[in-house]
Amino acid sequence: MGNLVETAGTGVTVHGTARDNQFRFDAAGGRRVAINGIVYEFAADEAGSFSCDGLGGSDGARVIGTTGVDLLDGKATEVILSGTNAKGAFANYAKHFDEIPASAGDGQD
Repeated sequence: MGNLVETAGTGVTVHGTARDNQFRFDAAGGRRVAINGIVYEFAADEAGSFSCDGLGGSDGARVIGTTGVDLLDGKATEVILSGTNAKGAFANYAKHFDEIPASAGDGQD
């Protein structure tokens, strides 16, 4: 399996595979994203948005909010989590997932 993460400007794209994938975005942890247990970390000026497509397989996406004000917009197979953490504004978009648990963290969500 090759590198599943690519960057363009301040956008980070995480590619799923035809197999089962587990994606995790923890906004409280700064600019950190994981796919299938492999963690990628970015400086705030390197990553302002994350996008992930689960593609095939049985995929899960876990999103964790911050202690600040977060906005979660969820649909049947996709989710958008946005807000501001200690490193600035962020947005995360995940689509084509079978399971998407989300935790608000603290704050007014």
